[in-house]
Amino acid sequence: MDYYLEFLEELKNKKTYPVYLFYGQETYLHSEAIKKIKSFLISDHGDNELSFTELDGEAMTLSEIVSLADSSPIFTERRLLIVKNIKSFEIGKRKSSPVRESEDDENNREPSIEVKSEEKALIEYLLSPNPTTHLILSAGEQVDKRKKIFREITNIGKAIDFSLLNSSHLNSWLNKKAKEAGKKLSPGVSETIIKRTGNKLDSLSVEIKKILAYTGSKTQVTLTDLEAITVTPLEDNIFHILDAMGERKPAMAIAGIDALIKQKYPPPLILSMIARQIRLILKVKDALNSGNNFYDLAAAFKIKPFVVKKIASQQKNFSQQQLLKSIHSLHNLDVSIKSGNQEFMTGIKMYILETFY
Repeated sequence: MDYYLEFLEELKNKKTYPVYLFYGQETYLHSEAIKKIKSFLISDHGDNELSFTELDGEAMTLSEIVSLADSSPIFTERRLLIVKNIKSFEIGKRKSSPVRESEDDENNREPSIEVKSEEKALIEYLLSPNPTTHLILSAGEQVDKRKKIFREITNIGKAIDFSLLNSSHLNSWLNKKAKEAGKKLSPGVSETIIKRTGNKLDSLSVEIKKILAYTGSKTQVTLTDLEAITVTPLEDNIFHILDAMGERKPAMAIAGIDALIKQKYPPPLILSMIARQIRLILKVKDALNSGNNFYDLAAAFKIKPFVVKKIASQQKNFSQQQLLKSIHSLHNLDVSIKSGNQEFMTGIKMYILETFY
């Protein structure tokens, strides 16, 4: 959040840059920053003095973008040029110099990144940017900071990594949104919203608007309000069911499955999600026993590190033998239900009691 507050503070002090590079996972603040700089330039120079153009970086070359940025607007004094989906900053391959050096020099030297001809056009523009143009380059989640094109932008302009906010900032943001609407969130409400919705402001923005609208004239938003309007995602329910199994609480696990049935989730889907979760627990258990860390596992299994951490906590409550037996039992139960030999709730109760207790 600090990067965004710094950006706003610079606008407040009327400090802008000829070129910005926006990248990172927090797309909501990314979009808000573009709105803020556009609003600032209009208020600072007047609506009739600003030309606003938005381009698709995948449909244009850098040379074409630079040519437009370098030309002065005809009917206005200033131009805000925004280029989305620009790919020139993506992580590329290293290319070492062909010149041989001593072994010590080679060990200490950072391999250079090849500068493409298209990138040279932007680098040359950065040496003398058009004073009538404000250029915003909007890249993806990651950029290659080793590239000369990135280093030149940080020298002449400003590169901002719109990283995801931490829990403290997310809670503050939700409480601020509620306050702006004349409401207050009761203890635990913001934490529950984040747990159910995730840590991206795009999703949280939609959710908090829905909750504030639902509560109408009420000035206090409670957990009861939250329960009435939000449905816990299936994945979270499956987590809770497996937690109950691991903690040897069969009644809680069965109640969780019964709640899914009442929410109209089909039995085959419930079984497949439980099986998927158990397979993940088994994989994480095996990988952790082999010395892997959370981030290695997140990349290998293509799931987020915080999810791996939750699964790693779950796996402590199960033995490998229990997990293998569980997968086998679920398969048999699935076949029995589909063949009409077993009723779902009766079968799942027997599965829980026989497998984990």
